[in-house]
Amino acid sequence: MPAAAVPPDPGPGSLLPAATASPTCAASRQADCVFGCIPVPWLCDGEQQCPDGTDEQCDVACGGDPHVWQCDDGRCVSSSWRCDGAPDCLDGSDERDCVCGTKKVQCPGTHHCIPHWELCDRHQDCEDGWDEEGCPQQPCLPGQWQCRNRVCIMAEWKCNGIDDCGDSSDEDVCAPCTPGMVRCDEGKCILESLMCDDKDDCLDGTDEPSTCDVDECSLEYSPCSQLCTNTPGTFSCACLQGYTLRHGTACEVADNATQILVAVGQDLALLDVRTQAYRPLLSTETEPRALVYDLLRETYYWLTEDGELRVHRPGKGTQPLYADAREVNSISMDWFTGQLYWASSHPPAICAGLGDGRGYVTVLGKDIAPEQLTVHPAARSLYWVNRGQRGRTVIAAAGMDGSNRRELTVVSMEEPVGLSLDHVAGRLYWISEYKESIETLRVDGSGRHSFHAVLRSHTEPLGLAVFESRFFWTDGTELVSATWASPQEHAVLLRASISAFTVLHALQQPPKLSIVYASGKAISLVHVGPGAHTKQVQEWQEPLHLQDVDWQRSVLYGTDDRGTLLRVVGHPGRREAIVTGLPVCSACVDIRSGDLYWLACNRRDIGVIQTSDASPRILHRARSSIQHLFLDWQRGALYWLARGQPLQALSLTGGAPRDAWNETWPGDLPAAMDSRAFSILWSSALGLQALSLTKRQAATLAPSWSHGLMAAFEPYLVSANGTALLLWDRRTLALVLSMPAAGVQGVVAFVGSELQAGAFHCASGAVCVGAGERCDGVPQCPDGSDETGCWTPTQECALRCDAATRCIPRSWLCDGHADCLDHTDEQGCVLKECGPAEFSCRSGQCVALALHCDGDHDCQDGSDEEGCAVPRPLLCREGEVTCSRSGECVPGAWRCDGAADCGDGSDEQRCWCGPGYRLAEDGLSCKDIDECTEWGKGPCSQTCLNAPGSYSCGCLPGYLLEPDGHVCKLTGPEPKLLVAVQSKVLSYGLRSGHEEVVLATDKDRVVFSLDYDLVEKKVFWMDLATESIRWQDLSSGKKGTLVKGVRSDCIAVDWLGRNLYWTDGVAGQVLATRLGSAWQGIPEYTVVMDGDLDQPHSLVLQPLAGLMYWSEVGSHSRLMEASMDGSWRHVLLAQGLGWPTALALDLPTQRIFWLDEKLGSVGSADLDGSSVKVLKLPWVRNPFAAAVCEGQLYWSERKTWSVQQVDKASGKNRTVLLKRHGQPHGLQVMHPALRPAGPNPCETRGCSHLCLLSARHTGQCRCPAGLMLAANETTCLPIRDSAFALLVSPAAVAQVYLKDLPTSAGSQGPPPHQALPLAKVSRLTAIDYAVKDKSLYFAEVGGNSIGLLRLKDWGRLSWKKAVAVEGTVTSLALDWLSGNLYWIGGQPPSIHVAAPRGRWALALLSKGLQGAAWLALCPGASTMCFVTAAGSHGHGAVVECAAMDGTGRRVVWRRARAPTGLAFGGAGTRLYWADHERGTISSVELDGSRFRLVREGLHGLSLFAVGEGFLLWSTTSTNGSSKIWHSRLERAENWWFPMEQELVAMRIYSEFSQEGRPSDLPLRPGLSRDYCEEAEVQPLAGPVALGVTVLLLLAAAAVGALAYMRRRDRRRRTSSTASTRVLTLYHRESDPEEEDEEEEEELPPKSDTFVNEAYEGKEELPALLRKGPSHINTVFS
Repeated sequence: MPAAAVPPDPGPGSLLPAATASPTCAASRQADCVFGCIPVPWLCDGEQQCPDGTDEQCDVACGGDPHVWQCDDGRCVSSSWRCDGAPDCLDGSDERDCVCGTKKVQCPGTHHCIPHWELCDRHQDCEDGWDEEGCPQQPCLPGQWQCRNRVCIMAEWKCNGIDDCGDSSDEDVCAPCTPGMVRCDEGKCILESLMCDDKDDCLDGTDEPSTCDVDECSLEYSPCSQLCTNTPGTFSCACLQGYTLRHGTACEVADNATQILVAVGQDLALLDVRTQAYRPLLSTETEPRALVYDLLRETYYWLTEDGELRVHRPGKGTQPLYADAREVNSISMDWFTGQLYWASSHPPAICAGLGDGRGYVTVLGKDIAPEQLTVHPAARSLYWVNRGQRGRTVIAAAGMDGSNRRELTVVSMEEPVGLSLDHVAGRLYWISEYKESIETLRVDGSGRHSFHAVLRSHTEPLGLAVFESRFFWTDGTELVSATWASPQEHAVLLRASISAFTVLHALQQPPKLSIVYASGKAISLVHVGPGAHTKQVQEWQEPLHLQDVDWQRSVLYGTDDRGTLLRVVGHPGRREAIVTGLPVCSACVDIRSGDLYWLACNRRDIGVIQTSDASPRILHRARSSIQHLFLDWQRGALYWLARGQPLQALSLTGGAPRDAWNETWPGDLPAAMDSRAFSILWSSALGLQALSLTKRQAATLAPSWSHGLMAAFEPYLVSANGTALLLWDRRTLALVLSMPAAGVQGVVAFVGSELQAGAFHCASGAVCVGAGERCDGVPQCPDGSDETGCWTPTQECALRCDAATRCIPRSWLCDGHADCLDHTDEQGCVLKECGPAEFSCRSGQCVALALHCDGDHDCQDGSDEEGCAVPRPLLCREGEVTCSRSGECVPGAWRCDGAADCGDGSDEQRCWCGPGYRLAEDGLSCKDIDECTEWGKGPCSQTCLNAPGSYSCGCLPGYLLEPDGHVCKLTGPEPKLLVAVQSKVLSYGLRSGHEEVVLATDKDRVVFSLDYDLVEKKVFWMDLATESIRWQDLSSGKKGTLVKGVRSDCIAVDWLGRNLYWTDGVAGQVLATRLGSAWQGIPEYTVVMDGDLDQPHSLVLQPLAGLMYWSEVGSHSRLMEASMDGSWRHVLLAQGLGWPTALALDLPTQRIFWLDEKLGSVGSADLDGSSVKVLKLPWVRNPFAAAVCEGQLYWSERKTWSVQQVDKASGKNRTVLLKRHGQPHGLQVMHPALRPAGPNPCETRGCSHLCLLSARHTGQCRCPAGLMLAANETTCLPIRDSAFALLVSPAAVAQVYLKDLPTSAGSQGPPPHQALPLAKVSRLTAIDYAVKDKSLYFAEVGGNSIGLLRLKDWGRLSWKKAVAVEGTVTSLALDWLSGNLYWIGGQPPSIHVAAPRGRWALALLSKGLQGAAWLALCPGASTMCFVTAAGSHGHGAVVECAAMDGTGRRVVWRRARAPTGLAFGGAGTRLYWADHERGTISSVELDGSRFRLVREGLHGLSLFAVGEGFLLWSTTSTNGSSKIWHSRLERAENWWFPMEQELVAMRIYSEFSQEGRPSDLPLRPGLSRDYCEEAEVQPLAGPVALGVTVLLLLAAAAVGALAYMRRRDRRRRTSSTASTRVLTLYHRESDPEEEDEEEEEELPPKSDTFVNEAYEGKEELPALLRKGPSHINTVFS
């Protein structure tokens, strides 16, 4: 019998449910269920997932599953997750009482621990074998065979004559059969005649395969790409709707409109597969690693190079998506719902999130290492490559909710790439890099097949896609396609740098079209797609004419035969009548709002029932009889057709109708609206016609159409013929689907959610809301009935009081303070029993017995101090007043404050004004008190609005206003006080008084300053004993070290920018490091502020504003403020301070508090330094740290060993919270509202090391010591990478960083560089450069001066004459220590020197300088060298040196020929020069010894430079072409790049090349070892003539003045700092210090920029700094 036409795989195509899980769910860490496997946490969670309810049979813990462990809260997790170092129970109980450490598993019932990797390793490590229970027994899955190379292949592939393993091991095991014989699968040979004789001659039955009856459709890999029908002796293929059969087996799309979305560089583009037309779409600003496109929602998603998600929506541009999802490796799309799925590497997980970024969940997050994720929405399944432990790699699958996880095949050695899904055939495909093949299997794990030798050898494929019976893949350089029939024949579609791609076609993401129709008394539902079938939703006793479906809320609307409008909520649901006042014949619903619009049976009245108003009203009355009423909810409009009238349109809000089309409606014709295509279709004698509402133009789709029309949804039409419901393709008018259905009374087609049960029906009867909107805290019903009777106690609302108008958090219950007006939160509280060492307060508290009668009120009611004799103070301190009769001392600020503080009330006598007013200066009248501005008098704890005689208070987020209308109280968890007491950190509940030890260190160590981070749940502290800042995880107790080698009085956490700051009082510094850094032996911190900080002590941060505050307790105490990046530093307060040792910020009131040890006071001020208030309190003696929370100020007192609190505004109500044997130090209040969240500018800054917040709400990149900020202002580089070369042409100077020099010979062009053209310069002859000052000195032919180019400020460049000269300067050199300038010039040539600004110029050497050139200085050794002609010494040139004052002249080398450059080596006193005639580069010590030939054979050598371990030289060939060569000094390899411009000089500079200080004996050579190495040569002492002339005396005086001037300038210059400037304009500018100098030269503006970069890490680089080739008029061509 021929088989029916079926898809190539069993079941109804891609709509089949996922396959049944393997019997041993434990192998994949899942629990058994009837239909397969479910995640372990689904056990005993209160929701039934298994059909038989076994997952909720919890009489035995977790259903008695031996591989499951029950948490303390009743939830269930896999037993292998117990004690694995990560809490999986919500209460963390799976990580408590762990016998084993992290990364190990405990054998149940024993104390034996084994590593995780020993689970399922086929070796019994636990005594009872628990570690091997439920594990796969073979390395390959059942039905597979393992090759020698550990590749798993299908067992039937063995001995099939094909190398399926890749190493031939599947064929090597087979002995050859003689001619006329065939091989059985087990290796036996039988006669060919025994094949297919209906007898099993092979032991395994392979001589009687299923192919004996030639059922090709049942082969492991079908010959048809889609549908296959078996016939005797042959088969036939067919295609699904939208495809066309090609070559008898392959299905291709009918519209030939396949496109490929490609990522080329940073651009996304569309490539047409047929025409290969390429169209760019948008720029991603990254190279996407993966991308997907949502056709329905027109949304792009991609992965950045760093594994971050990006989304581009129409009209909204590109945005980050789920910034906390990091290291994502693959993404896939559920086009039914618009949800995005992704797989991440760290943490390893599969997640699903809403496409608009509103939230995401982790689908699978344990025992998983996913990549190459792909989604099968129709089958509700996920597929991915899972790289497990011990090298086991599998293709895995699970439901889209994480259930039924299973392994499909083992691919451990294949290196799978590009896992892809053919959702039509239900097959997975991937590339096997090892086998150089394309592999496939069905989504149920069967049907494994290989396409051998598809890939070219040694290619590295990046991805694979399958569509239209074709493969598409890329290796990063080209996009290739091949057909299934001829996979070895490749077609190159695009040659480009492709990082990701995906195939786009409407049939790749077929919408889940749902059709609901009424037939007789039943409502039925059809989902269009392969295997479509009808599902009856509901049936009644009476017919229902279906009108519309609100698929968003699962509501059906219809009418009965009498015109009653009916509503059916959910399914099954009962019919409910809707009161309209008129019979209704048509109705439609607005999906957005749920409002219902209806047409009365009089065909004129259009009514509406809105969700906000259940009563019906008439929206419009038409002039003519309306035949059809349509609603376009996406565009918010009603349309209707009336006989003889144009098409009318009306806004859903009402108003006047308008003509939507000028043609008149002919009459009674079937019509439907297609809201997706924005068109109206109708059927008439003229055929099937369609009106485009966009173009307002009609077209005929078919000249003849007899099928009628009931609904339309592009690309489908729906009609009915009395016996069947028919679905047509609108494009081809081909019949797609026919479903038996008699008497269809209404049809609705939509793409939306399933009809859901459980929608909530409002009590008013007019509105239904979604089940999820019931009891969500927001009333959606007009009568609010969806929120009635909903309340259940929660952490945030544990009690509702005051007639259910107020919610009280759990932490406020029984805290001794009535928060409800009816006091119900303090009723029924059980008093705590006190121990024998405790005192029982009347208020119910228990305090230490030692606190009884200690002079402090420790009980809330003060009962611990009643009946105690307390001596009165005899004298009141300054700022206090004496109570007239009781004799107490109270602060003066308490007088006349409305509260009796004296026992006799005398502090409130003679105060005559009422509340809200005060006694005026005349002592008689009263004036209004502005409580909101006079801080301390305003009783509002946070925000305040003043009124005459009154005010009103408000609270910030995270706080609730108390019933008294004044005080704001924290909501959420109980605020806790963290206190460091000796070697412990205690947690003290500020509501409950509950104490616990958070951390404990060795007893000989002191926990000094501390802070906390709620994001990572860590507490940080300063350990003085080990000179380190340490941390402990508050959840796991794990400890670690953040940084070592530091000492600090105070640390502070930047919870927003994710840094930790600390002060170093001895060094006078503020420093910072990243919170996430770990100590690895190298300091990773940066100095934020350095210099004139005078013993910084306490430090507090305000990350939301990017500001920090600290106190200085040195010679001049003051409070300081600065941006958190160290900039914008200024004094906040400098008066009235003694020793402000403890600071605290009160963010709600924007005030800073301090405790002054010297003055014994508490002070506060606004954050701008105004409104200073000081309270002198006798109990402030030796404060260390302080904190503010709600209305209280807390501080630690080291002298009294206590932690105390007072009212922060008045200083009253002093209470001792803690007294311990040991000094308290650090102190913080811990609560989420005290660390409010906000945008972190550093997240997008991209800094390589540290990013510090600034007051400009930006992030500033900073570098640790030893590194400097690169030109991109984000990357920190070793300072040695700052070296650069200056290449000088006749009219320009170019800067090239040595790290950017090409490392291949014959580079196509110059390296990245910046250029400075000098427009008015005739021809440059010499240059030198001051790195610190960023100043360029230059000389030109006939210039009569040496010019100075200096960067003044941002974007400005000026140049002036540095010194006047005579003749042409042939060489110049700068003494960068003193600023003195040396040059060779004049005729005959001389060596000259001038002080800074050109003063006191004189000639140092004049005699014997024939042919003098190439002047070089080593300021650190006070040595200068130069080249002279040999003269009497013979042919050639001589290298000479002298002290920098001209004395001690000597010959260093005599045998030079034609030196063409002279320079000191960067590592010592060696002198280097190049010889043009010899073609060599040589060097020698300054005493003429140790001559060395550095390079030889350099033909055409013209210039050279040496420095920072680099050699740089230029050569010119006979044809005039030039090359620039470079090499490391210690290496023989040389590289070059072409050069078209003539060069006149080249120099090498770096941060280090001009660092150091001179010898203590100035102007003498041979004494410094800073940068010219061991200058061992002693100067040659010239004889002193006894008779000196006046001229020589004058010359000596001039030299002495020069030496003095050089020392003075040296001191001034070495104490200065560099400044960073970018040159963008030339301008004229005068220097205030140089007003006596001549005017500066103005250069014409140029578009090029010469960049001078900063080398100090604390300096900010300009945004315009750029790296790369210059643009126009540069030195290089």
